[in-house]
Amino acid sequence: MLLKTKNTEFETEYTIGAYTRLKKELKCDNLRTALLVAAKSEDYETFARSIMAFSGGHINRMDDAYMAIDTYVFENESTYFEAFIQLVAEIGEAGFFKEKRTPEELRKMAEAPDLAIDMDALTAEAVRMFRGEALGKMVAEMAGTIRTGANTSTISDPLPMKAE
Repeated sequence: MLLKTKNTEFETEYTIGAYTRLKKELKCDNLRTALLVAAKSEDYETFARSIMAFSGGHINRMDDAYMAIDTYVFENESTYFEAFIQLVAEIGEAGFFKEKRTPEELRKMAEAPDLAIDMDALTAEAVRMFRGEALGKMVAEMAGTIRTGANTSTISDPLPMKAE
């Protein structure tokens, strides 16, 4: 993404260090989802922070990031939403997400009503719950057994003592 400020013109630089710092700054586990939610909700502060992170040191102030975004939108006859989606697409093209998506696919994802639901987190929670249920079932099945060393026997004595 070619960006301009008062003093300089530069291409965004997508590095693992910038990616990791941005995730930490935004306090998110899934950066793509966080950025798409921000685009959908018109959170331009997050957009500016993303531009700063991937500016390669060319932008160090929020005002400069806002100016770079304004200039990009004006020169490309774009909307702020489209520029935000373009940034997310370029981060994906750089290989930071599991799969690469086109700007059109990302736009549809951002406009989806259930976007804020993190499917990865939801899947992990479902697996955790299933494992918990499976473990509970196994414990219930084993409730009538005692395990001593390598031997397993039932609680009831197979050779009960005769009553005298």
